Amino acid sequence: MKKLRNTQNPLFVKSFFRMLCPIVFFWITFFLCACNSKSTQCYSCCLSEEERSDLEHFFQYLLFENYGAFVIFGSKPLCEMDLNDTEFELSEEKIDELNLYRGLLAWQKVAKTFKMKRYILAVDSSRGLGCQSIVFADIQKTAIVLAKYSHFFQNALGMNFEPLQMTLELRDPTSKIWDVIYNSKDYIAKGLLFGFGLENSLFFSWWSKYLHPDDLTPNAKEISEFVLGAYFPFSTYPVELRTASLTHFTIPVFREIANDSVAEIYKKEKKMIEKMYRGQDLVEYTLKQLAS
Repeated sequence: MKKLRNTQNPLFVKSFFRMLCPIVFFWITFFLCACNSKSTQCYSCCLSEEERSDLEHFFQYLLFENYGAFVIFGSKPLCEMDLNDTEFELSEEKIDELNLYRGLLAWQKVAKTFKMKRYILAVDSSRGLGCQSIVFADIQKTAIVLAKYSHFFQNALGMNFEPLQMTLELRDPTSKIWDVIYNSKDYIAKGLLFGFGLENSLFFSWWSKYLHPDDLTPNAKEISEFVLGAYFPFSTYPVELRTASLTHFTIPVFREIANDSVAEIYKKEKKMIEKMYRGQDLVEYTLKQLAS
């Protein structure tokens, strides 16, 4: 029996590996092909050359002039921007606006080919004649801000709310959260949504309230003198309108109190954004991030 076992085991092992190898080879090949297909997916292939150029122009404006890059790669919960869609009596200075509007149309076309899970990019055409109002938000970051500072947002919204549900309502321009972004005078809530930090948002609210000392009581004028004389500079100054790009953009612009850390965080994120986009195709790389 011992001799029989010694002669049969090698045959069994050879037969086992002879059957196993094709199976392993198949799964390795399948896995590599799947990974390669995913990594080489072309998100912008549905666009014409002109549409792709318009989308690149739109992304430049969204990401670098309106700080959408800090929404994707940084700590900024959301950003907003407006653009005109008028296509008649086009003067030379309005050509850029028209290209941006065409870029928005190109985005709406390519967005139908995948589903954004992490972000919301919503458009409202009703806030002004010939004007498109756009909100771009990171769902998780926005919901966390709403939950963390729920007291301030309850005051701004005038209601109790569920943070994640309210964030998802950004898809609906008639939602109250849009009014906080565009119409509200609650600078604390707006500052928190735009990622300016609680301390900076609080002080900006006070600064705005006591901005006109002639309309205030004597006690309020004393507060006004302090607030208006306090150290409260801008975090930076924006680039010239319509000139922002990957190689020419700033951190978000807001007023900051002394020894505040928000601007320093954005400066580190700016360096990371520059590094992330280095050597990348702007349109394809951005679409890849939005589809992730």
